[in-house]
Amino acid sequence: MRFLLIPCFVLSGCLFDNCSNNNNPQPGECDDPTKDTVTMLELGISDEHDHFVLLADGDAVPTRYGGQGSLMATVRLRLPELAPGTCVGQDVRVIDSDGNTTAHSSTPLRLVDDGGDGVTPEIFLPGDYYHHAVHYTVIARVGNVEVRRDVVIGGEEPTPDLATLDLATPDLHETVDFARAVDLRNTD
Repeated sequence: MRFLLIPCFVLSGCLFDNCSNNNNPQPGECDDPTKDTVTMLELGISDEHDHFVLLADGDAVPTRYGGQGSLMATVRLRLPELAPGTCVGQDVRVIDSDGNTTAHSSTPLRLVDDGGDGVTPEIFLPGDYYHHAVHYTVIARVGNVEVRRDVVIGGEEPTPDLATLDLATPDLHETVDFARAVDLRNTD
């Protein structure tokens, strides 16, 4: 019985709460967004060293599994006019080809230092992404400045969230399928 309850608790975050709403926790959350005027905003992703990489139309946005098993796209915002440590109000949406919002985040975030520029931590955008490449529009807004990019999300195996995975799971090197990557064996 214990084995059946664990997946139910893990999945209930998306089943009973719309995963595309704004209730997903974000790293670097803050509650005192600046009132400073922003005139420059860039939309990007993280490279393998956690540095900002500018997104262009047609680029791929990485996905990964979060701590509750949701598939998430991750993006970052660069605001060169604002200093690292500044709390910034942001609004990021992932829109599918039918114009529906797949994911949304509007949690104020504290900027981190990336070569002297203020950059948000990764913004988690859980949604119903597919394992085949699908075109989406990512819209980012800070103040009155908006950036749109037509991107591809999906099409490759997502990166697992290593904090939630049992690295001793035999099939981990073959797949990051959540049901197989999480160790649900009885350890008593």
